[in-house]
Parts: sequence; structure tokens; C-alpha cells
Amino acid sequence: MSKPYKSLADIYTNNAFKSVPKLPRQRILGEDTNISFDFSDGEKESFTLTDIYAKKIRNRIKIEAESTIEDSIEQIFVNADWGKKGSKKSIDEMKSIIINSGYPKAVELINYLANFKDRLLSFEDIGVLKVVNFVEAIIEKLPEQFKDNNVEQLADLIKQVHLTIKPGASTSVGMGEGTFTIFGTAKKGTSGDLQWSGSEVEIKTNGTGDTGAVLGGDGHMNKISARLVSQSAYSDLQYDKFRRLIDYIQLVKTYADQQKIELAEQALDKAKNELSKVGVKLPKNLSTGIAKADVATFFNTYLTKNYSPLSRGSSNITYYTGLLDNLNQKMETAGNKKVNLPSQIASLFSDSGDEVSEYVKIFSELKTYSHSKHNLRKELTEFFKERDYTQFNPRVNYQSFQRLVGTIAIICYQETVGFDYLTAGNDNQFTMAAINTKEPSIEKIYSQLEEVPEITFDVDIDAFEGGKFRSQTVFAKSPRIILK
Repeated sequence: MSKPYKSLADIYTNNAFKSVPKLPRQRILGEDTNISFDFSDGEKESFTLTDIYAKKIRNRIKIEAESTIEDSIEQIFVNADWGKKGSKKSIDEMKSIIINSGYPKAVELINYLANFKDRLLSFEDIGVLKVVNFVEAIIEKLPEQFKDNNVEQLADLIKQVHLTIKPGASTSVGMGEGTFTIFGTAKKGTSGDLQWSGSEVEIKTNGTGDTGAVLGGDGHMNKISARLVSQSAYSDLQYDKFRRLIDYIQLVKTYADQQKIELAEQALDKAKNELSKVGVKLPKNLSTGIAKADVATFFNTYLTKNYSPLSRGSSNITYYTGLLDNLNQKMETAGNKKVNLPSQIASLFSDSGDEVSEYVKIFSELKTYSHSKHNLRKELTEFFKERDYTQFNPRVNYQSFQRLVGTIAIICYQETVGFDYLTAGNDNQFTMAAINTKEPSIEKIYSQLEEVPEITFDVDIDAFEGGKFRSQTVFAKSPRIILK
């Protein structure tokens, strides 16, 4: 007679046994695991499984055998003020992550998180004005028992939670808010996203697509050309930027063709500096290779389609052709946009006889909320006394321009929402950086941003012209903050 089928759920619940079942025996043999089952009717069965799959089964067994695990997960969300009802989906997702985790102490970790919240990552551990790997920071705060020989699996578990868990019933909860309420001392915030170490902290992250996070606005900023008269016709700034970069690259080629290697090396260094200064986003392999290349490498290294160096043979792609193709594509895309906000703003600056009052007037109109009561004119007047105002013309120094526009957006956003700190996060590198917004003045915010150049802003947002918005991507009413 064939044996009756038994599922894992049946095997490891008391309903399938007259007495409490024995725990399964395990023996680790390299990459394979031998698992033996002793059934209550005296039958024995053994299986050989890959180590990774066996660990998942072990985690599932421990979770099913530990009747309080779901209570512990619920307690984590209750401790963070998310509540049980609104977090039911997240609780189920958290349980699934634990079950499928390769981390052998996942159950013990959950119990620790539920019972010792006050010992977890604090905001002081993150600090301000520095880029921090928050996964490493979370692990650093945990007891040694969770790290021994398992740091990589633990890190993978934290990353999975960060990318997946968005607690609470609201769909507006973003990445990071769950992470720091689960693995940190933070709780659901009142004015900011989180109440963390006695402060309201607003969490902004790039998203996995690295697009950045919108700072909030009501469309007032987008309508700047409806309030101020344009001095000249629009000319897309991005188009001009890419065209100038291509000229730099072609100069390197000219010197190399003339065998003026020293001049070619100097021109290549200038091209690299310009690429860095204007913040052109290139494929990672291409960007990394160009940063390290000398003239010979730049022109003579053959690459694959994903810009990795070929070990042998040749191709049509080198760092030179790859960079040129990327810039030409970007220039073509920029040319098709016709009107965007940076181009509109640039057109408001006169070509000659620039006066500081002109800069004060234009930038004061860039508030992101029409109801903002911040005295931007007064602050900008003081701000430009200490700085060369002409360096904030987007045609002259785009980096300073976008940073000042981002500063104004942060000030208006803080006034509207009310928070003590603002963080920018990179969800692909699992890094974050915070700035202090308790005294939101242009000088104080801008100076902090200068200290963390990894924080940038995408100001290529929707423009308003002819009584309607011209959308660049999706409708955006304010700059996006990005952590590189």
C-alpha cells in the first residue's frame, strides 16, 4: 500500500500527530544538506537538497514551529505606530521574506526587533552632512550573535525589507520609512515621515530607477515665465550642454590624430572634468572606464555592448565612440523637448549688463508653493553679497544653479510640511545623507548642500507656456532631490 501524502504544513503541525513531533535531523555536507524525517507512525524518509533550498525549508520549519513569530512581526509594526490593521499586507510580506531568507537567525532577529526597539539604529547613528551606508549602520547596532559568519545573508535580508516593506494603509509611504521603523528606533511621524530620536525626519529616496523624489509644490514655480517676461527666445540648456561636451571630446581626437599626445591628455582631463561638473548620467561601465582612461586607452580599448573591455578580439565600440554616441543621443532627446523649465529660466537672464537685482528677482520667483511666506528676496540679497551671483546663471554654472533652485524648494517644502531633518537616499547603493532644516534659510541650506555634493536636484520639470503645461515626463510641480 502506498504511503499517504503529507505536506510540510501537515508534517509540522500538531494536528498530524498524536504526540509532539520530533524536530527534523539535519547534516550539512558542503553545498548539499541531508534531511531526515521521523514520522509518528515509525516511518523514516531522507532527502538530499541543495544547501540554499534546505535553509529555506529550515526557516519555514522554525517559523511554523514558533507560534509567536507572527505576533513578533505584528509587535514590530505596533511599536512603530503603524498599527496591525493597516499593516496586514506588510506583515504578511515580512513573514514571506523571513521564510525565504537565507539568513539562519531570521526568527531570532525578528524577536529581537520586537522586544528591543530602543537598542536599534538611532538618528544620531546616521548623523548629518555625510553619506552613510544604512545597511551597514543597521548591522553595526545589532548584537554580535546576529553577525557571526552571517553578515552577507543579514545584509541581503535588510535590503529585501527596504525594497519591499511599505507599512501602513497609506499608499504614500515610501522606501525607507518601513526600514527605519523596523530596524531603527524611528516611529511613524507627525509632520515629517518619521519621529526619530526626538526629531521629525522627512525621508526622500531615489527609487530603484534613480529618478529622485519630488519635494512638493503647487505648480507656482512651473509658471515662472507667465509672471516674468522672457528676454530672449528659448534655447534648450541640455542641448547646449551636450553640444559643448561633444566639442571637448572632438578636441581630444584632433590632438590625438596630430600625435600631440601631451595636448590630447590635457584635453581629455578637461573633458573628464566637464563631464563631472555638468553631471551627465552615463552607463556605469562606460563612466568608470572613462574616468580611469588615458588617451591610448580612451581610443584603443574595444568594448562589449554593455561597455565592458573585451578580453580578446575587436568591436566597433571604444570609450571614445561609446561616449560620443551617448552624448549625441542625449543631445537629440534634449532638442526634441523644445521647452523645459531650466531653458525658460535661462532666457530670463539678460545677455549683457547682468545686475544682482535681476538674479534676486528671478530666483525669488522660484518658490514651489504660492502661499509661501518666506522672504526670499531679502535672503537672496544677503546670499549674493558673499557669492559671485553670475555663477548662478544656468548657462554659466549649472551645478550652482540647480543647487540654489533645490535649496529654495527645500525651504518652501519645509515651511509647508514642517520637519527638522531631510534625508536623501539611494535605493540601489543603500546609502543616505541628511541635512538639518531646523533653520531653513538659503545660506544655511545651500552651505550644507555644498558639503554633500552627492546630493543633486533634477530641475528639468514641467514648464508652463501658452496657458498650458508642457510635460517632460510625468507632471512634476517641483525639483526632484537625488543622492548619487
